[in-house]
Formats: sequence, C-alpha cells, structure tokens
Amino acid sequence: MSHAYALNTVLDVYDAVYQTIEEVRNRDGGSDFNLGADCNGLLSYLTSYRFLMTALSFKKIFEILEPLTRTLQARDIDILAAMFLVNSAKESIVALRTEETFENILILAKEFDDKYENEEFETLRTTRKRKVRKMAGELCSDEVEQNPIQKFKVDTYFVALDIIKTQISQRFTNKTIEVMKDFALLSTKRIKALKKTPKSIPIDAFKAVCLVYNTLLKLEDVRREYEQFINCDLIVNETFPLYVYPNLNDDNSSLSSNDSNSDDTTSEQLKKWQNSSSLMCVFQDFCKAGLKSIFPSLFMLIKIGVTIPVSSCSPERSFSKLKLIKTRLRSTMGEDRLEDLMRITCEADIQLDSETIIDNFATKSTVLNKKLKY
Repeated sequence: MSHAYALNTVLDVYDAVYQTIEEVRNRDGGSDFNLGADCNGLLSYLTSYRFLMTALSFKKIFEILEPLTRTLQARDIDILAAMFLVNSAKESIVALRTEETFENILILAKEFDDKYENEEFETLRTTRKRKVRKMAGELCSDEVEQNPIQKFKVDTYFVALDIIKTQISQRFTNKTIEVMKDFALLSTKRIKALKKTPKSIPIDAFKAVCLVYNTLLKLEDVRREYEQFINCDLIVNETFPLYVYPNLNDDNSSLSSNDSNSDDTTSEQLKKWQNSSSLMCVFQDFCKAGLKSIFPSLFMLIKIGVTIPVSSCSPERSFSKLKLIKTRLRSTMGEDRLEDLMRITCEADIQLDSETIIDNFATKSTVLNKKLKY
C-alpha cells in the first residue's frame, strides 16, 4: 500500500475513521489509559486545520510523485520514461511552490470543513511572540511570523516542497540522467528502432557512461560492439519481444513459420513478453545465446545497467519480504526453508506445474508414493 493510497483512503472515509476511533475510545479507553490518551490525541488532530492542510498539501505532492515512484519501483523498468518522469516531477514540484496553489489548498480545506458540518475543526493556533534578548554586536532581530496561515505556508508547505526538489536534484543530476539515457540505448525498443536506421545512433552515445565506468569500459570498444550488434542478424523477430536464438541454422524453418503466424499469438506467449524498454530481457537474451564472449564490452555495460539502483528494485523488494517471513516466531527457521519461502514469495509470477510438484514430493518416501500416486 502506497502513502498516496493510504492518504486518499483516510480522506474518502474520514467520517468512518473518526467514528471508529471514537468508539474505541468510549469502549476501551476507560480501562486502558494509554489507549484512551492515544485516541484523544488522534481525534484532536483529525479535527484540526493543521491535519486538513497537511493532508491536502501532501495529496497534491503525491499526485505528482506517485507515477514516478511506481515507474522507478517497477520490476520491468523503462529507463527513458523514468528519466522523463523525473524531469516532469521536478518541474511540477516547482510549479506547486506558488501563492495560487497554496490558496487553492485553503479553499479545499474550507470545502472539506463545510462537508462535515457535525465536526468542528480547530483553526491554526497563533504562536506566542517570544522576546529574544539581543546579544552584544547584533544590529537586527529576527521577525517572527504571527499569522498562522503564513507560518504554515513558510515553515511546512514550502519547506516540504524544497526538500523534495532538493532530493530529486541530488539523486538525479544532469550527469546521472545522461548515463541513464546511454543505458536506454540498450533497450529492445531502441535496438529495434536503430536496426532500421543504423546511422541514427547518437554521436555522443555511451560517452557519459564510459566516463563514469572508465575502469571497466572503453568508449571505442562499446560503440564498435554496439554497432556490430545492431547490424547483425541475431535479432530475428520484428514483433516484440526480441529473442536471440542460439541455434539460428537449426531453427530457420520454425522462425519463418512464427513470422507468418505472428497475428495468432496465444495468451501463453503474451505472458512471456516483457517491457520493450527494459534491460532485463536483453540481459537474459545475452546469457541464453552465449553472446557475452562475442560482445564482452557490451555485455559488461548491460550487467552494469541491470544492477544500478534504478533497475534493481526487485532485489531490494526481497529484503522487505524477508522481514515479513523471518519473524520473531520463526527465529529458528533453517536456511533451506527460508530460501524456499523467499522464492515462493518473491517469484510468485512463475508458472508451476502442480502435477510435477506432487510427483517429486511423492518420491520422498514410499508412504507418500502410495498415498499420492495410487
């Protein structure tokens, strides 16, 4: 569940959430002091303009960041689309930092207040002006904002937008984006396009990535192997996905029949197709066809591409699954069982043959063999 989904759910079913907390407080708050105090605190916060303005502010922010987050966390990522969304999100965050947008949030908060007439929302509190002693040598003193609306705008709304913009800029610099664009040239979509027009390869192709990984890659070798790979006949299927066949001479007849029946694609074949902008399918084709010895520099570049943080969300997601599987009650679990449970959880999309599993399980003992096979 994403933060955007959770926030939208709370705002959509606000009345039900409030009544639930109130019922818990009335039923169990008298016997459990801590629970009653927590419920009172939640109810007090939910009926305040600070909650409304904070929630509505982050709702607008999440509307911008949610598509980018889903793209970067996708198992089969489109790098070029991700870089486009990064630039778009950065521009949209900057566009939110205006007086007009903040006034719109105030209007939405007022409409939300009017919608729930039974609840009385507490307005933003005016902070007490503190007198700060002026030190020796100071010529001026800080001005404290007394207006609570302006204070929220300056100290909360603008600060949140500035932090988000800074984080995006630090993680995706111009140098990083240029490297990502070089990796995008390795996608099957781009390869198929360049195969039709080989002369359209960018002049500065792979310059940025070879400059970063200069100890592993040489620009001349990478460009030469990439041009050879584009011009060779290994990519035989014009309809995506692009498959690299290790035994071209033995499979010519089957390939021609596949080309003639490309419109009769079955649902099973569609399940095997991957994102045409992902590096993973190219990496798998290289491994299956044994091309890493033919194009060593290009294969090294593809290996780097599938291990960079932008394209390695699946391994990171497995660590999140580990916390759900290896709980306190399963602390004595063996390594083999843990690996099996992790594989079942992380690779849930793999199609399994139940009959084969039953047959393998039945071979473990004669008793199982009699029970399962007869």
